[in-house]
Amino acid sequence: MSRVVLVGDHAALADAFAAAGAVVETVAAGADATLLAAAGIADAELLVLTTMADATTAIVARELHPQLRVVAYSGESLPPVATTQVDLAVDPALISPDAFVAAWADEA
Repeated sequence: MSRVVLVGDHAALADAFAAAGAVVETVAAGADATLLAAAGIADAELLVLTTMADATTAIVARELHPQLRVVAYSGESLPPVATTQVDLAVDPALISPDAFVAAWADEA
């Protein structure tokens, strides 16, 4: 795992990815193409959405990097506009940040 772009503030998830050896870039909610490009989305393996208010960010990210894997890590429902852009939705109430990152690292 090389680069993860995390949309929104989720310190435990950022720490778990960093501990697994990933370069983690966090972008603010509502990130646009300029912010995603500055965060290195073109070289990222994974985009993680932590709030569904930012789900449209996945659409912009996929335009910049069509092979990007996108995960929603939130207890909120995924808005219909983003359902075709997200590869996996994970409820944090069911899996901790450390367990999620460990499973992801095993798959990558």
